Amino acid sequence: MVALSGDGGGDEVMMAGGGCCLFSERDVVKNVEHLRITLKDIKSATSNFSTKIGSKLDYITYYSAKLKCFDGEYLPSAITKNKSQPPKRLYTVRIALFERPGHEMFYRIFEIASSCKHQNIQPLLGFCDEDSHRILVYRYYSYCEQLPAFLESRNLTWEQRLKICLNIAKGLHYLHYEMEDQKIVIYNNLSIDHIDLDDNWGAQIVGFETSVFLPPNQDENLVLRRPRIFGEFQNEKRIRCI
Repeated sequence: MVALSGDGGGDEVMMAGGGCCLFSERDVVKNVEHLRITLKDIKSATSNFSTKIGSKLDYITYYSAKLKCFDGEYLPSAITKNKSQPPKRLYTVRIALFERPGHEMFYRIFEIASSCKHQNIQPLLGFCDEDSHRILVYRYYSYCEQLPAFLESRNLTWEQRLKICLNIAKGLHYLHYEMEDQKIVIYNNLSIDHIDLDDNWGAQIVGFETSVFLPPNQDENLVLRRPRIFGEFQNEKRIRCI
């Protein structure tokens, strides 16, 4: 683990397992209470976690469900006026349940995902941190996790392939240069397994398990001191030039 001090900020950057978290767990959660989903609702939607669709890293298990989540199409003013009951709608979702070894990763991913507002980044719909449970809820589209199969079958047209490439480049450009408050996310380890397709064949970058969150004005050479992270950042820069 490496601790780096931000430039004049006072917040520590804790790097572990290829990523970092800019703020404390309490700070990460407090500004997105409108995304909170009760454990009772999640258990009900998944029939007590019986709708498993996959797993990752030995301590993240995924479930599918239909669940009422915050309606992201509402303006921020709607959140302010209805703090007790923010507007919701029914979504088909993918639920990520983090086992205890992955709790630190949960908060790191949560901080990054809840900060991203871009059509080519998988939207975070909700979270739950009741008791010992750590859960993230994402939008689940018809073509999620289907890109490798589509490419192998060669059923994608060149027009569709170009659209996917441009969408990925736009998503990476947003993470590197367009986030609010001059934040920067280095995805680190982007591959075909981290690209989902939405219902309109648009590509979205998903999963931030190994990502690095840079504080504003942080020297990228200081943070990207490990060869693998630096190499991945250079690869991401090349992708945006498609």
